[in-house]
Amino acid sequence: MGDLRYAQDFNRRARTHLSIFLSRMRRKKKTTIVTFESRERLTIRRAEPQFVAWCEQCGAEVLMVSPNEAAVIGRTDARAIFRGVETGEIHFIDGERGALLVCSKSLGGE
Repeated sequence: MGDLRYAQDFNRRARTHLSIFLSRMRRKKKTTIVTFESRERLTIRRAEPQFVAWCEQCGAEVLMVSPNEAAVIGRTDARAIFRGVETGEIHFIDGERGALLVCSKSLGGE
């Protein structure tokens, strides 16, 4: 019987030492880096007919667009379009009823 108690006591000690060893052991963290590429395509569809007019600065007939459409084409905001018009960087004409029309060629769209 003495041998049996010793064997049971030995197994209990071995399990205790093993659990202490495993709890103190550091685990390595695995890091996975995922990289992906995306592409963007911009399509503008109009319900209204396109307005083509003569641009004095370009010296050609070009598509004229509203400032908001120009902002979409130029991937900027309308405020930047108005600044470009004021500095002369972007060509424009006054349309019907005083509406501002921007030359799409001066935006780099054509």
